[in-house]
Amino acid sequence: MIEENLKLEAVYYPHVIPSGVESLTLMGLVFDRIHFPGVYIPKEGYDTKALIKEIQRIEKLGVSRYDDEILIHVLRIVLLAKDLEGVCYFTATKDKLFDAAVDERTSEVVNSLYELIYGPAKKDFTPIFSTNHTKGLPDSDECIFYPGSFHYPANALL
Repeated sequence: MIEENLKLEAVYYPHVIPSGVESLTLMGLVFDRIHFPGVYIPKEGYDTKALIKEIQRIEKLGVSRYDDEILIHVLRIVLLAKDLEGVCYFTATKDKLFDAAVDERTSEVVNSLYELIYGPAKKDFTPIFSTNHTKGLPDSDECIFYPGSFHYPANALL
């Protein structure tokens, strides 16, 4: 057993979830635990076959937006959640999904990230950010929940 002070942990900053299981596997080889702030992934209480059908249904609609890709990746991670339990720590809980969204500092960090990436907003332009995403799982009371593309790294930094 690894001593508690010898464990190597990391916070995943770029996105809600890595774009592929390959990078997640590599991080799992390096780190003992990877934190995903504000993300809720159920480990049980859903129908696996119904979830696979739902993923296929969404894929058939055609993935055309970044948010669509993230949704599909998160749904695929649900299928692996039990196996990832020892390495991946999704910090949100079902009864406290919106806790990270109420942090007063989040909007300030989101605006700063936007300016760092795109520069200052033009006069009379106010960018709009998706704060959170959620989707119910088919034939279940479970759901997935994760912060939007600017709110996730803001919450990770905070």
